[in-house]
Amino acid sequence: MWQTILCKSLSRNNLRRWRGALLAALLVVAGGCSDGGLTQVTGTVTYQDKPLEYGTIDFLSTHSRRASGQISEGKILSVTTYKPNDGLAEGDYQIAIHARDRSEEHRDKMVPPSLIPERYSDVGTSGLTATIEAGKENALSFKLD
Repeated sequence: MWQTILCKSLSRNNLRRWRGALLAALLVVAGGCSDGGLTQVTGTVTYQDKPLEYGTIDFLSTHSRRASGQISEGKILSVTTYKPNDGLAEGDYQIAIHARDRSEEHRDKMVPPSLIPERYSDVGTSGLTATIEAGKENALSFKLD
């Protein structure tokens, strides 16, 4: 019985309909993955009034996919949404900053201690936000204490 149903559903007319529906679905999905309209982001991160030596920064938004960047010598670098250093979509973001001790003393630990207070590593507790505007210089500054 299932063979009869399968054969009928794969008839030429039905196959054309399925092929058209599949093509339309692929175009919708591909359109949703566009990286157009992203804006470059730069900035600084300090902890106790000194540049944060290294770490990562996460950008969470309700309107765009999660993005991240690197922190080196207090500078925010390579903010990435889809491909390396492509930037962020305009809008409001919640921010999390991570900086783990990479010294020899802590290399064997599964989760090395944080160099900054743990609250900054979660967008829900960090209290850090940013608004990104298209067509403008988006230089962010985060002063952690």
